[in-house]
Amino acid sequence: MKNLSNMTNLEDLPGMKNLSNIKCALKGNPANNTNLPAMLKNKPSIQYVTIKNGLFTFLGLVSFFLLMKMAGLAHIVELRCLNFPIMVTGIWLALHRYKKSHNKAPSPVHTLALGIKTTIIAMVLFAFFIFIYLKFDPTLLEHIRTRILFGYHLNHRSLALLVAGEGLLSGFFISYTLRQYVIIGQLTMDDGQLKGKS
Repeated sequence: MKNLSNMTNLEDLPGMKNLSNIKCALKGNPANNTNLPAMLKNKPSIQYVTIKNGLFTFLGLVSFFLLMKMAGLAHIVELRCLNFPIMVTGIWLALHRYKKSHNKAPSPVHTLALGIKTTIIAMVLFAFFIFIYLKFDPTLLEHIRTRILFGYHLNHRSLALLVAGEGLLSGFFISYTLRQYVIIGQLTMDDGQLKGKS
């Protein structure tokens, strides 16, 4: 009590100085942000972004599959081409979230890493879902086997691996394409800056 009575400023109280720094940071004053706890400074890592968006992409693929099943169209294997826009959306959202949280566009290496990791998480989970679903729905498996070339060799395991492989190839293609887009964008921006200086 004696020590408290000698304090003339609230900031002298234990922890109040950090609280004032947090208030300044929230008001947009970066000069007072040096003493913020490390937890408040941390930005989402690539692992966090890819896990979150990989799960989102997986849920999108499952939702589309179940929608086609309810519509009686799940046996039309050509409709799996519509999984491609879902993959594009999931990878793009991963890049967008990284850019938003880090206040800068991802580098070509980060673009490739975000896309590939998001794809792997989404397709491994989706392949496992297909494996379980076909195990309990052999009728759908028979429909699919009749519509695919050499489909009589397929079972629920091989079909799940086929789905995973197809999705991984699509995701790698999307990631590589976006990586090239980022490289071209950076070269264009650098060229514009050089012209401006000349």
